[in-house]
Amino acid sequence: IFSQQKKLNSYIIQQGIRLIEINGRKVDFRVHTNKNEEGNWQVSAIAAKIAEKTSVTTHIHSGGTVKTIEEIFPDQSVRGHILRQLCDAALTLSRCLEEQLQMNIGEIGFDLGIDRQHRIWMFEANSKPGRSIFTHPKLKQYDELTAMLSLAYAVYLSKKTTDKREALFT
Repeated sequence: IFSQQKKLNSYIIQQGIRLIEINGRKVDFRVHTNKNEEGNWQVSAIAAKIAEKTSVTTHIHSGGTVKTIEEIFPDQSVRGHILRQLCDAALTLSRCLEEQLQMNIGEIGFDLGIDRQHRIWMFEANSKPGRSIFTHPKLKQYDELTAMLSLAYAVYLSKKTTDKREALFT
């Protein structure tokens, strides 16, 4: 990898994270957040992505599969704890990203992991997230929800802009 023909500044190295596993397979999570009709962040979808047995990544094109949180955490108290952790992290990250970027963002897809000490790790954030998790039959409804929230937020921004313009002329 680090041959003399390639400069080291063209690589990013991430530390290894010992993710939780289900049946010996690594698991991470896609968490979608959207702004709603009031301009507030909300979690709109969560899915588990499970790696192929021998893979270190959960990418679907690498043999990963998508499952619902209910499918991998049947115990309601465990599931509730995991959901709270993921939602709290995603909402905090959404607010911080928007504040740091100083721009309006309506949707973010986070890839989050939970390590064996139950700490949350963010791997990636996308303002135009992939939609592959919505191919799961029990997650299809959330595809529509995220689209509806995007439209609701657009209406909110439009009203906000119109109200500001009207205030200038009164």
